[in-house]
Amino acid sequence: MIQAAPNTDSAPKNSGGSFFFARVLNADWIDRSRAQRRFEHQFQKDSLGHKLHLCLASFMLVVACMPSGIIDAGVVLLLAYAVLRLTRTYLTFWQPIVMPLGLSLLALFLWEMISISWSLDRHHGWNELFKFRWCLFITILWPIMDRRNILIAALCIGLFLGNLSQVAEAIGRHYNIYNALEFFTGKNIDWMEDHARTGGWWHPLAAGTMLIAALGLHLPAAIMGSGRARLYGLAGSAVSLIGIVATGTRGAILASVPLIIIAFLIAFFRIRPSKKTIGFAALALFIAACIAMMTVGPSVIRRIDMAAREVQLALEGKDLRSDNGARIQMAIWAKEALQARPLTGMGAGSFETWSTQRVLAMGKQPAGPRSDDPAKIRVFEHAHNSILHIAATSGLIGVALALLVVLTSLWSAFAPLTRQQWGTYAAGPGFALIGMYLVSMTDPVHFNTQTSILLGILLALCPVWRPLRPAPSGVPA
Repeated sequence: MIQAAPNTDSAPKNSGGSFFFARVLNADWIDRSRAQRRFEHQFQKDSLGHKLHLCLASFMLVVACMPSGIIDAGVVLLLAYAVLRLTRTYLTFWQPIVMPLGLSLLALFLWEMISISWSLDRHHGWNELFKFRWCLFITILWPIMDRRNILIAALCIGLFLGNLSQVAEAIGRHYNIYNALEFFTGKNIDWMEDHARTGGWWHPLAAGTMLIAALGLHLPAAIMGSGRARLYGLAGSAVSLIGIVATGTRGAILASVPLIIIAFLIAFFRIRPSKKTIGFAALALFIAACIAMMTVGPSVIRRIDMAAREVQLALEGKDLRSDNGARIQMAIWAKEALQARPLTGMGAGSFETWSTQRVLAMGKQPAGPRSDDPAKIRVFEHAHNSILHIAATSGLIGVALALLVVLTSLWSAFAPLTRQQWGTYAAGPGFALIGMYLVSMTDPVHFNTQTSILLGILLALCPVWRPLRPAPSGVPA
């Protein structure tokens, strides 16, 4: 039998053993020793397969932060190998499904599937349901979860490459080269962007969400860490913060503020590092913010002022065609959908059809998202807000299940951490999830392809019980 070596990513202590609610969230029904033996079964005849699985998964996590065509290649390779390896992992790959997070995701998926039966647009409903496929990462990555630290490092590298693509785009614009990233994206995407916004190979809206997750990955090491991890965290946080501001995405910029505040509050009340450590981290983030504002600050300020004017005009009923005016109108339509069917919503995929019906009821003509025709009202396929979109399409039941996913994911991310791990990248996925949940108020992170992939990866990196790293067995592959 392979013996488990000591590991910092060990099974969590039951911090709430006297409370039923905490025991449920900790998945106390799982026999840890038996689950560990099942996990180790894959090493008995295929120790090399685990290493290859890890290499392919690391490659996939890097390319998952790249344009969609490259992502597909990485995911297909990993998925094919994971299926081939089921003969070794069949005893363990399903383990995360029976944990609280897996059960919550399964319940939400089943409810969305049922809602298609009363959907106003079943074709869009199936397309929307298909986005749940990225939740399969919780089973695909589970057989290598003993090397979670390597997976987190690979994800950080992929997100950092996104920062480099922003630099390449900025340099290209300086020299009037507007297709600098066409080799990676397969098309010249610069023409459909505001030149004051730099998203790299991502659309600026998606770039803001991707980089706030990167900021979350680095923050715990930057604020609560020590040694080399702290230096990596400070550098990564600074680069991510500058990248967020460079995107010009107002939702991500605003969400980064409470994310940083939450990180400092947790550090102060949970870890209580020295005043010198806290002060140095705060100074580094402040300098990064100043650098960002000195370089792209004027354009960001103009966008914030424009947003304030658009919101004011929309609230006065004078203009609902602007970006923020359309968001207010979509929020109103989502509210009306919830009022019409409070428990069930309109069904998965129904938001665009419901919005079109509301426009026609107003005696006006609907238009696509990019229309500037003053005689038409813009209609989108989602509500630009995760909770509002879920409420409109899945009702209060869907909202309750979505909030359950949020609760179980954050518990699974933070409950297993020891005091020493709070200042390392082991805490990074949890803070990245907080960042994505904050930005979901302006960007439906579960809906957009690029961000839903990252969300699926982060959820997979947060099982409430994490297997120990087995010691070498000496058994040849």
